[in-house]
Amino acid sequence: MDWLLSKINNYDRNIFCVYKDTAFSYAWLLQRVNLFESMINNYDDKSVFSIQSDYTPDSIAMLIALAKKRKLIVPIISNVADEIKEKISMSQCEMIIKFKNEDPVYEPVESEQSSNVLYEQIQAKGHSGLVLFSSGSTGDPKAIVQDLDILTESLRSRKPRNLKFLVFLLFDHIGGLNTLFNALSMGATVIVPGDREPDYIGNLIEKHEITLLPTSPTFLNLMLISETYKNYDLSSLKLITYGTEPMPESLLRRLRKVFPGVRFLQTYGTTETGIATTSSKSSDSLYMKIEGSHMQWKVVDGELWLKSDAQMLGYINDNDPFVENGWFPTGDIVEVIEDSYIKIVGRENEIINVGGQKVFPAEVENVILELDVVLDAVVYGEDNPITGQIVTAKIVLMNEVDKDDLVKKIRFHCKDRLEKYKRPIKIKIVDKLYYGTRFKKKRSYGG
Repeated sequence: MDWLLSKINNYDRNIFCVYKDTAFSYAWLLQRVNLFESMINNYDDKSVFSIQSDYTPDSIAMLIALAKKRKLIVPIISNVADEIKEKISMSQCEMIIKFKNEDPVYEPVESEQSSNVLYEQIQAKGHSGLVLFSSGSTGDPKAIVQDLDILTESLRSRKPRNLKFLVFLLFDHIGGLNTLFNALSMGATVIVPGDREPDYIGNLIEKHEITLLPTSPTFLNLMLISETYKNYDLSSLKLITYGTEPMPESLLRRLRKVFPGVRFLQTYGTTETGIATTSSKSSDSLYMKIEGSHMQWKVVDGELWLKSDAQMLGYINDNDPFVENGWFPTGDIVEVIEDSYIKIVGRENEIINVGGQKVFPAEVENVILELDVVLDAVVYGEDNPITGQIVTAKIVLMNEVDKDDLVKKIRFHCKDRLEKYKRPIKIKIVDKLYYGTRFKKKRSYGG
């Protein structure tokens, strides 16, 4: 990625990052990259390096230094020892890098390393590589091998922009890394959060006048629930991008009322194919276009298939998922309208099967969220001996609300808006829903 280093050199005294209220320039970043490169030279016999850190100025510098040295990079964010051990083993990692008092600590991994044909393909081209892991929501996590040079190639033509990005999605997430490299390619400033709670993020947006917030619908709803928009001045925001899960139409309408001057853009991508260039039909619409020459798409039996210049080389621990000349079935069910706009309806593996009829949880959640007294909802299927499954909803209500009356109101509302087989049979009132570190609804576990 020599082109990126050249851009970083040109941006010089622009502020590259704000971390713990301290600003770091692009000149500082380049110096740090060079320092880390000299350290990595001591381990030229090693190829696979794991960075165990979230975003910090130093972890970003180390990422670039390893890419400059054409290494294979495995970012891991976890506090679970068994999970870390599994990922280190799965990726055939040879060196772990941690940070202590902002200085890198190198820990060799004692293990017998076998050859890896995916790694060899990257090394043969003199490129850097990236290993990311699927969330494991449908089974064991898959280790996904990407050519980092190819993955970032589409950003080479980015023009300088005076923007402030919040790096919300995690350091080991394809969307988070896409945000980071987008910002670096434009000479923008990345604001590194020390926490990802709504109040903390609201304070950060106000303090640093952040212009771009990339996040998930679930987190945006949490911002509404906590009334972050009332407690902090968020007027600096110009663009909110959302992805990783379907956005309920009712939630988007609420967000547009709260942020009338902000443009909303739906993003889309997979770890296997990289991030697409998208455009929303409007800030009020859930329909989007996948654009750009680097990614093709088609719909097969309602499912979105992608084919990308930047798609992965393969899984380390699973079979090749590509079909029919390199097409990747995403598992996302979509609707298509005129001018090639598409809308994500739901995930194939989250469909609730009620007596042979398909129910998309997002559709039912959207109807429930239309009620002002409902703060949040998650819909999922429960096994049933007669129909196979039934629709179940967990709902968080506003305070000072009679729960019994509200359950009746929800049932009445669903009766007007949903076909009978889509209506929740069980409605459970809960104090709050639980989300993973990536702020996505866990429908398979009922939130």
